[in-house]
This record gives sequence, C-alpha cells and structure tokens, in this order.
Amino acid sequence: MSPLSLSLTLAFVLVTMLLSYRHHLRLEKDIFIGTVRTAVQLIAVGYLLHFIFLEGSWWGIGGMLLVMITVATLNAAKKGKGIPGVKRRIALAISAAEGVAMLLMLGLHIIPPESRYIIPISGMIIGNSMVVSGLYLNRMRAEAKAREEEMKVILALGGTSRKAYERTLQNSVKAAMMPSIDGMKTVDWSNCPDDTE
Repeated sequence: MSPLSLSLTLAFVLVTMLLSYRHHLRLEKDIFIGTVRTAVQLIAVGYLLHFIFLEGSWWGIGGMLLVMITVATLNAAKKGKGIPGVKRRIALAISAAEGVAMLLMLGLHIIPPESRYIIPISGMIIGNSMVVSGLYLNRMRAEAKAREEEMKVILALGGTSRKAYERTLQNSVKAAMMPSIDGMKTVDWSNCPDDTE
C-alpha cells in the first residue's frame, strides 16, 4: 500500500471518529482500537499468506482453512450463546459449505488447485457462511422469544417439538437467506468482467 493510499484510509477513519464525537456516539475509542487491531491482523495475515503462497503446500492451505473456519465458527456462535451444541453445528455447517463449494470448483476445473485461488475464494465462502449463520441464530432467538406462548400451546395440545418450532425455523432460515437472495437479484452487467481487451 502506498503512503497516499494509507493516508486516504486513515482520513476516512478520522472522519468517522469526528462524526462519532460530534454526535456524542462515544464510539471513538472502539473505532480507534478496531482500526489498530485490523491493521495488525491484516499485516500478520499478509505475511502468513505470502509464506503459504510461496510454499504452496497442501498442509499450509489446510491449516489456513482450518484457522478461517475456527474463527468464523467462534464469531457466529456468539449469536447463539446458550444453545446446546451450537459451536459444533455451526462448524459442521460452515465446513460443509466450504467443502461442497471447493469440491465443485476444483472438480469442474473452475479454479486451478493453487493456494492463491483456493484461500481467497474460501475466505469469501466461509465469510458468507459465517454471516448467514449469525443472522439465522439472531432471528431464531428473537422468533423463539416472540412465539414462546404459541409454542407452549402447541406442545400442551399434544403437538411435537418439531411442529412447535416449525414456523420459528422457517422464518429464521428466510431471514438468514434474504440478503444473499437479494444480492443475486441485483447482479447486473456492471458486475461482469470485461473480455474486450
């Protein structure tokens, strides 16, 4: 990154901090700490990726993917605190999404089996899976709380726990998937790569 790019980036951070101060949001400290942490993490990850890209070993790629899945799992699991087995289930869901997507991309020769392609694309897949998992858990907790009495009535009338939770699960899945579906709806020609050169 050039000094000019770095200066522009820091300028945006400074503007955000000034807006926070002006509107009494008291987010200046969090923004500053977040900026420093992000910078340190990106530098560390940059050096690590540089080493993995040069090495090109499957052990390095696998290790990096494991770290990415672990971090994504722990982050998403915070939204489902108190739910039994939530970390294990999220880890399985994210791993399954990553595994299926990578098998298809590598198996159909969409991308070559090289670390410089596998790791960045895996980052997008794992990151999106983490966001969807977090949205699902957030909505599920809110729905369960809002429908608590309804679920109790269904169970009291002899309904199964699956029947009691059915609408909660349906609404949670819809809420988690809508951002991705909306994103697909808005893809247009401006997102297509230019093949005219």
